[in-house]
Amino acid sequence: MKVFLDDKVHAAIDRFYDAALKKYVHTLSLETVLNRKRKIYAEIELLSNPYAKFRAARRRKDWQEKGYHEFSCEGFIFAYKVHTDENGEPYVWVYDAVHCSLYR
Repeated sequence: MKVFLDDKVHAAIDRFYDAALKKYVHTLSLETVLNRKRKIYAEIELLSNPYAKFRAARRRKDWQEKGYHEFSCEGFIFAYKVHTDENGEPYVWVYDAVHCSLYR
């Protein structure tokens, strides 16, 4: 199963780590940030496993209304849905991401 990420997801990750690098300029290295980003994208690929099941969105009403499920990794919570293409093949679309400190 393929996994697709909305541009909004990439932007949320980049914005968070750009702000973190500015705020923690003396204690957070670019290497650490790049390693965390690599881990995030590798973990998101786990959604391609057809047996991976994650809970329905719990706190964000807009995510609940859209029927999203949530997946957490490296302090981020991702909203996604499993869809089926015109050939009947399932795929995962990750629609949104928010850092856990902002998840309400």
